[in-house]
Amino acid sequence: MKLLIMDTGSFFDIGGAEKDTADLYRYLKSKGDIELYLYGDLSKLGVYDCIKDINSVKIEDLNLIIINSIKDVVTLKGVGLDKIKAKLMLIDRGDLIVHMHRSPLKRFISRIFDIKDISNPESYNQRLKSITSKSRLILLREIRDFLSKSYNIYLFRSIMNRIDVYIAINATQMMLAERYIKRAKKIYQPIAPHKEFRKLEISKDYEGAIYVGRLEETQKRVSFIIKGIRRVIDKHGDLKDRELLRIIGDYNKNDGPYYKELVRRLSLEKNIRFIGALYGDDLVRAINNSGFIVSASKWESFSRNFIEAMACGIPVLTDTRNNVLINYNPEEHLIKDGYNGLIYKYNCIDDFADKFYLMLNNKQLRDEMADNAYKFVKERFDIDKNREELYSIIKSSL
Repeated sequence: MKLLIMDTGSFFDIGGAEKDTADLYRYLKSKGDIELYLYGDLSKLGVYDCIKDINSVKIEDLNLIIINSIKDVVTLKGVGLDKIKAKLMLIDRGDLIVHMHRSPLKRFISRIFDIKDISNPESYNQRLKSITSKSRLILLREIRDFLSKSYNIYLFRSIMNRIDVYIAINATQMMLAERYIKRAKKIYQPIAPHKEFRKLEISKDYEGAIYVGRLEETQKRVSFIIKGIRRVIDKHGDLKDRELLRIIGDYNKNDGPYYKELVRRLSLEKNIRFIGALYGDDLVRAINNSGFIVSASKWESFSRNFIEAMACGIPVLTDTRNNVLINYNPEEHLIKDGYNGLIYKYNCIDDFADKFYLMLNNKQLRDEMADNAYKFVKERFDIDKNREELYSIIKSSL
């Protein structure tokens, strides 16, 4: 049986989704009963036998293709969907189906791409990025984001009827898949923290917040967190000389300089520290050594940072928009306010500042939420169970 795992996104940058792909590839390889191919570039994660030319694989001989991102669809369209006889499995690591559901206008715009019959659709997305990536204008970024989502919906629609197995990582995706993806077998499987993320018995020398992720504005909105720290200090002057936030992440050449300039302009050099990218045990230790993790993302399908932080025994400060539904009970979101973290109103900087100060200043509450967060992840998310379930799904699909 021949299986191709695709992760075209790994040609561009490495994140949690690519780590999932690398782990899955290693796990399947250890089983030894599937002929495996991996398309992408996961050498940064220690996987060196990746295929870098999709045409080196005989597509017509494959039994199953796993796609992980919308960029994989671009690659398959380039090969020719008519050549593909294999079953298609989509592990939906993004929020695409949610965007498609919520915006009829994006669905309408996506139809225009059908009419234009774009020969090289990825070049369109790259042009959008090059036009707007250096701009600080919020409106221009919003337009770019809107058009990019419309473009992604176009690609998603083009392959929806070809998907045989759809794997959702949060309950909202699963409910929407029942509506939009008719022929596929639909399976709900939340992601789990990688094994390296664990609670360490260390003496903390820092009880402030930590941000972990890409330093970019369109999705992660790091500038909101920086401005939120300024508001915290304005409300609580006794914190003006205290380190409140450590920013860990890859230095984006476009947004990175903007964030450092913003920190300087808001006179926050004593309060915010840029650590740079950390990996493996260095990252695990940095999370363990923090009081709590903070996020201001515009969207997340299922924030791996949250469960990784909770696996390290620290609570979460996030917003109402970034708190995903994890089962069909409308009460069951990933973060329960006051239990394993605190929730502030999306884009409300005063509410952010108040919740940030509460998390920082009330050590008893923070410690209680930290204990709850650790127990929650241990009880609900297990990487070994996750991989074994996915292996069974793959075997039954071959």
